[in-house]
Amino acid sequence: MADSVRELFDPETMEARLAELQEAASPGKPREILFTLIVVHDEEGRRQVEQALDGLMGMRAARIIRLDLSPHERTRISLSARCSVDAAKRGVCFQEVIVENGPDDAGCAPGTWGALVVRDLPVVAWWAAPLEGREGLLDVLLDRVDKVLIDSEALEQRGVGLEGFMEGVGRTVPEARGVLADMAWARYRPVRAQVARACGERWRVWREEGARLRVAAPSEAGARLIAGWVCSRLGWGGREPGVGLGWEGGAEEVRVAWEGRGGGREEVRAGAADLPEDAAILAEECENPVSDPLYREALRCAGV
Repeated sequence: MADSVRELFDPETMEARLAELQEAASPGKPREILFTLIVVHDEEGRRQVEQALDGLMGMRAARIIRLDLSPHERTRISLSARCSVDAAKRGVCFQEVIVENGPDDAGCAPGTWGALVVRDLPVVAWWAAPLEGREGLLDVLLDRVDKVLIDSEALEQRGVGLEGFMEGVGRTVPEARGVLADMAWARYRPVRAQVARACGERWRVWREEGARLRVAAPSEAGARLIAGWVCSRLGWGGREPGVGLGWEGGAEEVRVAWEGRGGGREEVRAGAADLPEDAAILAEECENPVSDPLYREALRCAGV
């Protein structure tokens, strides 16, 4: 594999070529790159990735390294640049490196793409594929990135539940838990704010021992994250004796239903129609390369 990597890849040549492509594509002096985004995807994840990158185009200047795990006859690297113009008539550009991974798996080797990571800027990896069989690649990424981004709702649609994914991480790459972020967690941030405002003083009442809580949301992953967040607000540690916690997907809005030990019932509802687009989430996550500790606490409280 080392020989094929050397034949494919010369960092200095590729850096020079990326600069030439950006210069040719930019309608004005290009803006400085703000971060490197490494995207790991397969064929099924391609559509979400490309739609999100298209939406991010013009919002931030970045270097995008895509590791395409779709079936390919051989490993191949292609370079490109695309730009839009901002209000100051300067180019906001993507420098794009697309690595098509072949049967030799050379595309996953860090020697193929690692030197193109801009190390003095934030580096975020977006993992848009199942983990099974690719744990070694995730381990390699941990040495090169500040944060690993997943989308638990998209994984759920593919039959990979949040708990299953996290179990795989914990079994094979446990250190990844400390740098994980979730697009679903960011997506439901406005909903959490609505619930917090609606609950007000209810948090104090809801803390009573023996209460039951049930959360419904458009996806099971989203409902579980919100349930874990509510539990953390209530000071429940997750799966504690005397605490009833449940969640379900398939709802058109978010519903947080509480039932007290004495039979009291309350329900808080929050709309889920105007959630942020993937491109906006990507921009925010890449500019803030630190994993949210509240996300990790919500996972813990939801028993993940």
